[in-house]
Amino acid sequence: MKLKITTIFLLFLSLVLNSCSDTNSNNNDPIIGKWQYVSHSIDGVNYVDRNCKPSTLQFNSNGNEIRTEYVSNRNLTMCRGIQNNYKWVNAGAFYHYTSVEPYGYNNGFRAVFENNYSTLTTVFEFFNQAGNYQVNKFVYKRIY
Repeated sequence: MKLKITTIFLLFLSLVLNSCSDTNSNNNDPIIGKWQYVSHSIDGVNYVDRNCKPSTLQFNSNGNEIRTEYVSNRNLTMCRGIQNNYKWVNAGAFYHYTSVEPYGYNNGFRAVFENNYSTLTTVFEFFNQAGNYQVNKFVYKRIY
């Protein structure tokens, strides 16, 4: 009798545990992966990027984001990557991110996916310091 009760309890427990789902999981979010910078525009005007190598964004399913920006010295003889770490969350209509270190910076952007999710455009809309409405768009291609 004790074995039957134990078996029923274990069966019930396994059913309960298997029926639980992680509602905060980012596993199916289309932004997950590594993206490489392609272009940038401000209010529809293309911006010329002078970085020595295209920057990258890497969104992980655990909510971590790694941004790597490549910069060179004045005479362009050296190129090095500067890495910043963020936490991100899909907030529905936009993605919200917060810097992990050192400044506590947080912001949000609207993501536009195109070409079967192989192109990501991040759209930042805000009022600049002069009080004018501004739209910045950054285009990235999926690396993986």
